[in-house]
Amino acid sequence: MLSYSLLHQAYYRRAVANTAILRHADAINDWKMVVKKQPSDKVARAQHDACQKVIKRDAFLKAIEAPDAPSAAEGLDLVNMAIPSDYDGVKLGDKMTLEFVEDLIERFKNGKKLPLKYVYQIVLAVKEICYNEPTMVETHVDQGKKITVCGDTHGLFSASLVVLSSFTNAFCRPIL
Repeated sequence: MLSYSLLHQAYYRRAVANTAILRHADAINDWKMVVKKQPSDKVARAQHDACQKVIKRDAFLKAIEAPDAPSAAEGLDLVNMAIPSDYDGVKLGDKMTLEFVEDLIERFKNGKKLPLKYVYQIVLAVKEICYNEPTMVETHVDQGKKITVCGDTHGLFSASLVVLSSFTNAFCRPIL
């Protein structure tokens, strides 16, 4: 039969090991046993309390965890979505063209609207780009060359126009 000291030491070592490999649910039972048998052990008490906090935190995080909401785009039938008969702008095919963008800018300047189908197409294309592109890109600018970075315009179309009009055809210039 194991002596009390060896048994206590075994619980202590297993508790330390399980804590080290982040198996707090397994470690807590051993920490309870160590603290019960040695209530004056301040290190064991602190480890027990810390382990208990981690278990509570993990339970809280699991309780508030929610799966990603389905995309609002799921179920959109763009192929069969109609363009209003009074739409008099450039048609948007599978790809956005310079002609479409220039017409779009003029339409917005004149207070005209875009068909909902085109809005969805643009939003889905931007979503695809955002999901597939890196969030930060490094680039090299040759000596004597300049690069202009346009920041957040807070959704103001007029602010975007001011920024874009500062450059000649800025929205279609390639970045070299």
